[in-house]
Amino acid sequence: MSAYLPAGVPLPAPDPWEAPFWDFCNNKELRFQACAKCGAVRHPPAPTCPQCLSGAQDWIAASDDAELFTYTIIHHANHPALKAVVPYNAAVVVFPALGHVRLVTNIVGDAALRIGMPLTLVWESPAPGRWLPRFAPRTVGGAR
Repeated sequence: MSAYLPAGVPLPAPDPWEAPFWDFCNNKELRFQACAKCGAVRHPPAPTCPQCLSGAQDWIAASDDAELFTYTIIHHANHPALKAVVPYNAAVVVFPALGHVRLVTNIVGDAALRIGMPLTLVWESPAPGRWLPRFAPRTVGGAR
């Protein structure tokens, strides 16, 4: 897959709570932080559960029921590396089976975007050893 965004776009600089999320991504695993006490799934990661305030945590694999929650089309580059690729999308993907946890990402491919459309996870490598979760429209039967 060719890169959705060009080289030169800054990569995430995670804080200590986000580091495991990005470590999993660099192994091409999409996982979310979940409370080990009450099971609430959260993103972005945090030191305590907003539901029960427990500090105990697990990392669970993303479900395959991703869908487009919302999106915007960006026409003004907010970084010099993006000037050549406007317009591009910024999207929020939701995972209903995981308590509607959400992830900010991009939708790749040429399909017209629509709220609620089913999506499938694809991986993009913007730099050696780094992987970013992106999503593509899911077609009938789950194949792209």
